[in-house]
Amino acid sequence: FANNVVVVPFSSGEIIAFDATTGILLWSQDLVGQKTFDAVANLSQMNASPVIENGIVYLVGHAGQTMAVNLKTGETLLEELMELKITAKNIKLTEAIKTYAQTRVSRLDKFFSEDSWAQIVLSVDKKINQRAELTIHGAKNKISSKAIKQDLYKAIDEAVMKVETQVKKKKAKDVKGKKVAKNVKEDLSAYFGNVFAPQADVKFSVIKQVEVYPMNPEDAAYEMERLGYTFWMFMDEDSKQINLIFKRLDGTYGLIQPVRTK
Repeated sequence: FANNVVVVPFSSGEIIAFDATTGILLWSQDLVGQKTFDAVANLSQMNASPVIENGIVYLVGHAGQTMAVNLKTGETLLEELMELKITAKNIKLTEAIKTYAQTRVSRLDKFFSEDSWAQIVLSVDKKINQRAELTIHGAKNKISSKAIKQDLYKAIDEAVMKVETQVKKKKAKDVKGKKVAKNVKEDLSAYFGNVFAPQADVKFSVIKQVEVYPMNPEDAAYEMERLGYTFWMFMDEDSKQINLIFKRLDGTYGLIQPVRTK
């Protein structure tokens, strides 16, 4: 019962909803006819009561399949949610607990692909602490969480909330990473675009006249080092041509000599 609507399940697989004030039939769902639930023996084993939350009715079968319908209209919202395997240790696994766990875990369905499935282990520690360990097996990764409370239902809620928080943080991180990569790419493109872009006009910021003296390459290297330069222009004493000596990154020297084109 919620929002003045009474939902009644039958072992035959039929679900009906009445207006609590007028008694008028609002809608009915014949789950036997749903192909999605053929593997659940047409939900004839649906012993647990439906769970109503935020205007949605969740219906759960023994095999873990879940159906969600609109409380007011009976419209099918989801015919099958994420498969959930429930394991209980030192605790009796009732239909109410199963339904509650499936309903809460179904909140995570929108974050994962269709082939994902969930596993939750419920246990009691020292007869006081109720423990819920939830693992979502996704297509590419696995996310786990653990919660310990004095109330089992609160432990389930917290375990689900922790997984949801992890998923949202990862999604936000991925979006931020893509944004940063895009910005870096744009910055580099702009930088190299400016560096390598053809210049319409060649402009010289400095024009310097240098007297050249005849010398050999060894003397030119010495003069370059003495002046603290990384290159030096000189006239080769043998060929009487202008040469250019420069210092390489590995500490050696390079020599550029002019050659006449044929």
